[in-house]
Amino acid sequence: MNIIRIASRLAAKELTSYSIFVLDQITDKMREEMDVPLDADPYEPGTNSCVFDNTGGNIVIFSDYDAFYNTAVEAEKRNLTTIPKIYKTEKFSSGDEEEGTFSFGESAVYAAEMQKLKMLNAQEGQIWQKYETSIFKEGKNPTPEDPKDAEIVNAMISLRDRSKKENVEQTDLHAQNTAWDDEGNLRYLDLEGVNIGQAPAKAASLNINQRHRK
Repeated sequence: MNIIRIASRLAAKELTSYSIFVLDQITDKMREEMDVPLDADPYEPGTNSCVFDNTGGNIVIFSDYDAFYNTAVEAEKRNLTTIPKIYKTEKFSSGDEEEGTFSFGESAVYAAEMQKLKMLNAQEGQIWQKYETSIFKEGKNPTPEDPKDAEIVNAMISLRDRSKKENVEQTDLHAQNTAWDDEGNLRYLDLEGVNIGQAPAKAASLNINQRHRK
């Protein structure tokens, strides 16, 4: 029995070194299924996940947090504009008996391949912090004091408005949890903190008009 694997699991229960546990559970088969090179190293560890580049130019996130997987699956169905585009989702059994992986009860590893975004730079992060409360909490459309700030301020307003339209909320909202897509729009990162509500109901005006014509 591998004491390091046990320690990783116990650390996960305490919500510390959590990504170490996730990395420990990722098998070669999982990497191959998600087109992640076997020798690839993950990005800097996150709290609940491990992030890799894959051979398709996208990123792959492995997590054992089921809320992450549920969010990714729902986003894939709805083609949302407020979070990275989701291209593929998978649910794997945790561990491989042939490899001797220690299993501490039933668990799973979830994976999602998604669009790779560009993080905000330091200056953009400062602008975000300056206007975050006004835009997202107070619902205002501020005019930037410096015209150079207009691009990110307008992008923040657009993200807020798209979030309302798509019924999406980032519960851990800050500059490091947002990034640019190729079209110059901001999207939320960290799917573990994203809540996706029901899709807005479609208007039934056509049926109403048809009934009035009878």
